[in-house]
Amino acid sequence: MPGFPVYALATTNVYVSLGRFGPNNRLDIVATAGPRILKVRGDGVLDPAGAILLGGAIAAPAAIGDVDHDGDNEYVVVTANPAAVAVIRPENTVQASRQLAIGKTFSAPVALADLDLNGNLEIIAATDQGDVYLLHPDCTDLTGWPKSVSAGSKLNSPIAADVSGTSAPEVFWAEQGAGGAEVQGYFVTGTAVTGFPKAGTGTLYGSPIVDYMVGSPEVFFATTDGGYSWNNLGVLNEGWPKALTGAGDVTPASGDVDNDGLLDVVFLTYGSTHSLNLIQTHAPLIRTPGLVTHWWSMYGYNPERQFCLACSPLDQVTGVAPGANEGLRLDAAPSVGRAFAFTLELPAAGPVRLEMFDLGGRRVRTLVKDELPAGVRSVNWDARRDAGAPVAPGVYYARLSATVAGRVRQMVQRVVVLR
Repeated sequence: MPGFPVYALATTNVYVSLGRFGPNNRLDIVATAGPRILKVRGDGVLDPAGAILLGGAIAAPAAIGDVDHDGDNEYVVVTANPAAVAVIRPENTVQASRQLAIGKTFSAPVALADLDLNGNLEIIAATDQGDVYLLHPDCTDLTGWPKSVSAGSKLNSPIAADVSGTSAPEVFWAEQGAGGAEVQGYFVTGTAVTGFPKAGTGTLYGSPIVDYMVGSPEVFFATTDGGYSWNNLGVLNEGWPKALTGAGDVTPASGDVDNDGLLDVVFLTYGSTHSLNLIQTHAPLIRTPGLVTHWWSMYGYNPERQFCLACSPLDQVTGVAPGANEGLRLDAAPSVGRAFAFTLELPAAGPVRLEMFDLGGRRVRTLVKDELPAGVRSVNWDARRDAGAPVAPGVYYARLSATVAGRVRQMVQRVVVLR
């Protein structure tokens, strides 16, 4: 391909993620190589900001998302030794950083998710010594964290997903416990998710994933002894664990492999050779737009390897199939000047969010975040960001999220802001 290969300036491991940056929302390559971070355009040209040099070798791919809810994606990396977390601005300047105590090391990427539903992304980082840190965008600890539940056992890359149905995602990770492989689950408050931890047998080499199988988000993971699946209450699903050909080698992945509309789970195993094991669950594949925080279906969350829950443009703004909203309604109409008036119809009382996104899927304004009664109401948007600055002219999307009949539903409306 023209412009490639690109010399990564390192003889050690190079890790790659893809993310959108800048006013044109271009998809760039973020490569971490030794102590350097390089941002490369799709034509192979290095970002004019150049490379950033950190104080230690970067241990994993960069996680990419709008950490501080300012409209720009940042990338978050960890260095192995000394163990440190760094939030990097798209112009390759360090926005925030945190060095851990001597003796701590990293070998797995962080995960990003809005765990407390305040618009910012929390940073989830697991050390090789059995600690899980939950950090604000400025790299300070959230109350109740870190967790050190595994008594020095090595952890794999953490993930986040709304398994319990509370709208706020929970944190999950796999660890090697005293009796074998385990999956831990915690709320952002620091309390354990109902039914967790769950134990398997054997040794683990990958992280858990989350996907729908029998009407709720299920947790899957692999050990050297087989594949496991528990429901959202921590109960082992019928027919699991599954015997695999060989020992589970890495994080599994889920999706509709054979295009039959049903969920499949793929495990990579090793023995005399490496093998792919495909488990057909016979459950419908659920990809309802309003439920995007209910799955983390592969290593890195998505094919771009962004390690960020529901942060890509395709995850953030998606339409809803006709008839799927069960009485939820969102209408938009121009108001005075550049403003817009939205009409919301809620079929039942419950938690409601009305948010504005740009074409890149970045949240620019939260208009409603509250428990509301059923009924019709109006909400105005003055074409400004949360911080008060006016948005640029262009296309924006209003997304209404509400709980209807025990499930999160969404409606999306397109508006155009003029000069």
